[in-house]
Amino acid sequence: MTISLAHAAAMNLDSAKKIIGNVSRQLLIAYLAFALCLLATLVAWYVSHQHALDSAREKFNQEVNASRIAINSRMHSYEQILRGGVGLFSASIDVSREEWQRYVTSLRVSEAYPGIQGIGYAPVIAHDDKAVHIASVWREGFDKYEILPPGDRKIYAPVLYREPMTGTNIRALGFNMYSEPNRRKAMELARDTGSAAMTTKVQLVVENAAQSVASVIMYLPVYEHNTAPVTIDSRGAALKGFVFAPFRVNELIDATVGDRLTQAGLDLELFDSVAIDQKTLLYDRDNQPHFTDTTFRPLFSGQQTLEIAGQTWTLALHTLPAFELTIDRTKSSLILGGGALLSFLLFGFLYSVSTQH
Repeated sequence: MTISLAHAAAMNLDSAKKIIGNVSRQLLIAYLAFALCLLATLVAWYVSHQHALDSAREKFNQEVNASRIAINSRMHSYEQILRGGVGLFSASIDVSREEWQRYVTSLRVSEAYPGIQGIGYAPVIAHDDKAVHIASVWREGFDKYEILPPGDRKIYAPVLYREPMTGTNIRALGFNMYSEPNRRKAMELARDTGSAAMTTKVQLVVENAAQSVASVIMYLPVYEHNTAPVTIDSRGAALKGFVFAPFRVNELIDATVGDRLTQAGLDLELFDSVAIDQKTLLYDRDNQPHFTDTTFRPLFSGQQTLEIAGQTWTLALHTLPAFELTIDRTKSSLILGGGALLSFLLFGFLYSVSTQH
């Protein structure tokens, strides 16, 4: 009897061990299935998430390229209206103030060319011809005209025409642009190349320091009638003056890409050099200098350079929170949520099966 009881106990113990072993294996399978299902979910979520980011990055790069092309196209169109002014001088022995006024008025500058503060002409005057030049302007009725700043110089390039000749534009009349190094550098480049040349950032004569906004001036040379000089020396000898146009960069860029940037959720910072700092800053869409903010971490950022009339502009674009809201994360969220739910349901089923003994 004692032997039978011992034998039964041994059998029960063996059965218990087998049951425990089966349960342990089933639990292990449940946990392993849960881990594999969850891992597959995370992999699928990551792939979907990266696809969404890649699509967003492609969209950002397209906006960067589109902004660059739009600004480049706008500046070339502005160059063309200056070429029209040069053509006016080429077709005439001389261009009167009235003729220049009619030309600029026909362009409807304020409507068609945002940012332009006027279109002007500055003759090149030798020192010995200064008095004759001033006297001729006085005869036109501008009896307070003088070349400024005062002082004797070898060459002058005073503003003679600037249309529209209203408001603050009148202040520019007589300003010798050769007297300011930044302007003179651009004018000399235009003279020597026969092509458009532009200044770096300047303060316009018609503005005081409190009113000043970032501006640039584009120049095209005017050579003596019926001449087409091809060498630097001959261009210098035939130089008659310059057609020019000052631009307020913020107005120009806002009109060109402002709405596009806002709709895309992007910020643009524009610099008149490859160097990025406050000194070279021409335009900042949101007026927050991200280039000096070490805490600013945009999702995407990019830079492109643009060659315009002898100057290199750097476009720095960054994504803003509004851009991130446009990224479609629905698919990756569904994958993550659905996969996690499926993983827990599978684990619950296998766990329930493993414990039903």
